[in-house]
Amino acid sequence: METKMDFITKKGVIRRLLTMALGLIMAVIACVTVLPGTEMTVKAAGTGKNLQIVTGGSAPNIEGAQVNSVYFGVYNQSGTGVDPIKWRVLQNSGSQLFLLADDNLDCKEYNESDSLVTWESCTLRTWLNDNFINSAFSGAEMSSIADTSVINSDNPDYGTSGGNNTTDKLLLLSIDEVRNTTYGFTDDNSRLAEDTAYTSNYAILEYGPCGPWWLRSPGIHDDFSAAYVHADGEVSTSGLSVDISEVAIRPALNLNLSAIIFTSAAVDGKLSGTVGADLTLVNVSNLNTKWKLTVADSARSSFTASRTDLDTLTPGGTAEISYSGAQIGTNEYVSAIITDSSDTVLYYGNIASCTSATGIASINIPSAAPAGCKLYVFQEQCNGNYMTDYSSGIINLTALGSSGVGTVAATPTQDSEEAPQEPEDIPEFNYLDPLEDLLDYAISLGGERTVYWRGGTALPSNIMKTLEENPQLTLVFSYTYEYKDYEVTIPGKKVKTDPKIPWYGPLYLYGHYGK
Repeated sequence: METKMDFITKKGVIRRLLTMALGLIMAVIACVTVLPGTEMTVKAAGTGKNLQIVTGGSAPNIEGAQVNSVYFGVYNQSGTGVDPIKWRVLQNSGSQLFLLADDNLDCKEYNESDSLVTWESCTLRTWLNDNFINSAFSGAEMSSIADTSVINSDNPDYGTSGGNNTTDKLLLLSIDEVRNTTYGFTDDNSRLAEDTAYTSNYAILEYGPCGPWWLRSPGIHDDFSAAYVHADGEVSTSGLSVDISEVAIRPALNLNLSAIIFTSAAVDGKLSGTVGADLTLVNVSNLNTKWKLTVADSARSSFTASRTDLDTLTPGGTAEISYSGAQIGTNEYVSAIITDSSDTVLYYGNIASCTSATGIASINIPSAAPAGCKLYVFQEQCNGNYMTDYSSGIINLTALGSSGVGTVAATPTQDSEEAPQEPEDIPEFNYLDPLEDLLDYAISLGGERTVYWRGGTALPSNIMKTLEENPQLTLVFSYTYEYKDYEVTIPGKKVKTDPKIPWYGPLYLYGHYGK
């Protein structure tokens, strides 16, 4: 009678011959059998900077095929407490990163009972997507993990049914994927995974630092077994009995780059220096392969900031800002970056500690900054090397009098039949050019956006027309008229322009859109 442990040490001649014969075929199949929605790996390019903006949902500085790694989430690996999780980047599709845990993070049965089971119904799938995900990731991190359409193919060697396809946030690799050369699996060594100190308490110890780890594909025995990667990196398609508990777990996931604000070097990628007006030069490191992430956090979506100075943004000058809606607490900062005209980050720094939700801050524009540089401000929680940071959206404050572009929900509006009124002093049209720029920038970012503006007392027809044609935009307009302060919230989807009205006056705006 063959025991369960015989499966682990078994490396039959037939399996070896099948593996060798099918190696080339499977390499070809693996190249086209990728997770839905992914594309070929994007090669590293980026800007060479240790801190980079993720623009358009793309991070070209991060390379797949296990060349680069990303730190994301935490788990007990040392055995004494939580530690940052290192993930190998299998693929950068341009919109998502396909990640595989660098080490074996835990040990568990594929299924708690030795019964007929597939990936869809196994207890390990449930544990990954209910237990592991909640202990390893914060709410903002979980929001950035994509729902992956998982293809559960039959066993390529034995034809055992893989069951129904599933949709998961956390998954295990399949036989096809762990042989995929575009993911960097070029030989057995590329599949080796060390057991963490915590995992070694539960794993099979006879193999040394590296241990066997589960795949989601079925094994040979009519769904009573599951495939795995042996401790020496060889793929076992015959598999192990599903109820063996000493086999390791090496999770995989797809990360949405649209939810990432910055990528930075895992060590010293975000160096601020003393909190205050002076920013720190961001270093160049084309050889950096280990990254950490700054994740968009909805808890910071109410953060707003605006320029209060009247100076043009120039090298050697100073910008003054006012902010509100900041999160208060340890490691909470209002931060700023200065970029060149192509949004390459040149300088970074924490300009204020968040001891209050509102405040003012100064930013010294380095004299070495190029002409045409841009200023961005945001509110973030900085958590140090290897750890995920959390941030509001970044706000472009380059223009004079400009206010934040964010994702704050629109305020309910009130309707009024009051006729349009002309303001007492209609500003020159060019005074509102920066507002047009802010609206154009918000449109370029895509999605629902709120633009904040203070200046003048009326809005020209072209601004209102822009809002009407872009229902995803909301304009929050603050002004003072006849010694009274007003704030109106104008959702683009509520705007109905009248071609006979060249200007929309302060009382008309308040009657239609005031609080």
